[in-house]
Amino acid sequence: EWLARVLDNTIELPERQRMLAYIEKMQAWKRSWMPATSARAAILQLHMLKYHDQLVNDMGENHLRKGWNKAAEAFAPYSAADYRDIFVNKLEGSPKGYAKAHWTLPKA
Repeated sequence: EWLARVLDNTIELPERQRMLAYIEKMQAWKRSWMPATSARAAILQLHMLKYHDQLVNDMGENHLRKGWNKAAEAFAPYSAADYRDIFVNKLEGSPKGYAKAHWTLPKA
């Protein structure tokens, strides 16, 4: 969905140089604490929720997907069902319309 919105020009990306500089900064940070091992993917999973939050925020959606249930937000695992309303309008069963959003570089 995020990529579809980028390709549809509903998410405006920053200029290339800013994005490349941010990627370089994040790679340096991750390499500073993440050991070079074949199990790095498991370590990376610790940051996957933050990555998903950023994608959802980029689309102009609320990254808190458990509604008003603060206990569930804090302790219950996320699943695909938590993101369902981003993709499909429940009443019409059609792809959800969306407004233009601006992609911002997250604070490091």
